[in-house]
Amino acid sequence: MSIFTQLNFAGDFHIRNWFKMGVMPRAYMVQANSKLLFTHKVLHHNNECCLIRNSFTFPEQSRYVISPEGVLLLTGGYMPVFKSYVKNTFIYDDFSQLFVPKGRMNHSRADHALVYSRNRLFVLGGISDPAGQPEALNSVEVYSIPEDKWVVEAPMPTKRYAAGVCSFNDKHIFLFGGK
Repeated sequence: MSIFTQLNFAGDFHIRNWFKMGVMPRAYMVQANSKLLFTHKVLHHNNECCLIRNSFTFPEQSRYVISPEGVLLLTGGYMPVFKSYVKNTFIYDDFSQLFVPKGRMNHSRADHALVYSRNRLFVLGGISDPAGQPEALNSVEVYSIPEDKWVVEAPMPTKRYAAGVCSFNDKHIFLFGGK
């Protein structure tokens, strides 16, 4: 266990490596309204910034997650130039520095909760404007990565956006807070 972990974490839990064997652990950050993608290579303590080659900029309030295979997936967001919420899903191709379009969500949304579990993405709530006015959502969608397909699931009991989410033991999904 690292010194950082020993000094900053206490309790009855274990920290495990999320990534599969042979995958270079990385953390990503996309900069909204730009084409900048920041990468932190964990093992080498190396930071990089690249300019993606797509024609679009990153939407505001989109969400992204990294799979255990090291794949960066980006969903939804708000495009202020078009005053539009989006349904897009992208997978980042590190070699070509392009975000490759995948199956689109059934509902446009931004500021949603996004979590990876069991080779699927779970999208919960968010904000959209189906009637022309922004409003919170209670909808839930699940994306099968191998099938490249989104499915609408039963809605949450309450509408939420800006919530935190986590998967526990690939059996439970917990949604925290939000507005």
